[in-house]
Amino acid sequence: MGFYEKKIKSYGTSLSSDGSMILNIAASVSLLKAEGSKIVEVFAFHKMKNPSVGVIASDLSTLAYKNTSGRVAIHDCKTGKLLLEHEAINHEGCGIHYIFQNHRILSSTWNCDIYMINIINGDIITSKLGNGECRGGKILPGMTDSEFFVHYSQPEEHRSLRNLYSTIAKLIVKGNGFDILPTQIKMPVCNTLTPTRVQNSLLFSSRLDADSKLYSYDLVRNTFDEIFSVRDVISSAEGGYNNDLLQVTYIHGTKNGRFIIIVCDWKTIIIIETLKRKCVATISHNFVSNVLLYGNDRYLWVGTWNKPIVYDFLELIGEEPTNS
Repeated sequence: MGFYEKKIKSYGTSLSSDGSMILNIAASVSLLKAEGSKIVEVFAFHKMKNPSVGVIASDLSTLAYKNTSGRVAIHDCKTGKLLLEHEAINHEGCGIHYIFQNHRILSSTWNCDIYMINIINGDIITSKLGNGECRGGKILPGMTDSEFFVHYSQPEEHRSLRNLYSTIAKLIVKGNGFDILPTQIKMPVCNTLTPTRVQNSLLFSSRLDADSKLYSYDLVRNTFDEIFSVRDVISSAEGGYNNDLLQVTYIHGTKNGRFIIIVCDWKTIIIIETLKRKCVATISHNFVSNVLLYGNDRYLWVGTWNKPIVYDFLELIGEEPTNS
């Protein structure tokens, strides 16, 4: 049972590099300080309507978020002061990252426009992925500070946009622009909400797949594999979960990759032990929009459209905390 509840909605979250701060996205943006199960609001930002994604700088100096119109705002984490507001590209997108020692912001749009903003002077550099028919454009971290990957969908040659396949491009960020290197790997059309980085892999779910399969793209070996069917794993669990419309809507993983946390149909949270392909716990809430592990994977934040709830993750998986 969740043992801490805070009366704020949560549509999305981002965790600071040291795990001490959570940036919560809802009707407004909140910077929260996490100390075990205790979560305290430091600042609330109401500058922009319809915020969608955000990120905290690795040195905890600033934070950035953007809204569904593509407008970007940057604030000082210590004072809450607005440092920069940028129109950027007038289009919704997903993913926002700090680069170049937290001096620039990297982001993208659903139409696969890639751009970076200098947070000191507001200069912007843009590039286009593909021939204009690409969709998705979610940027995910790579193996170095200047290397990222872009998950997107594009149509088969001479076919309509309905005949899409998913693929990956490597994105090398330079001071004056980008090198975009498509991998030529074709995957089933993946749910663009689910790509996430777990250790050296990018995890995806299939879209409207009867088996709700989970896929992995290995960043080191440049290979694409099917991991398991989510439906098979949970149907074999005690009290199985039956739903003909089962769809994976969010994926998260522990730092060591031992457990994968999957949200299905925006309401059921399933914790799977990766190697054993075993469901170890399930939680049900209405309107689950995101999950997040913090405190060295000790606590599980469950963000919903009503309010977030915090669980003791070790208690959920049946393990005792270590003295370390």
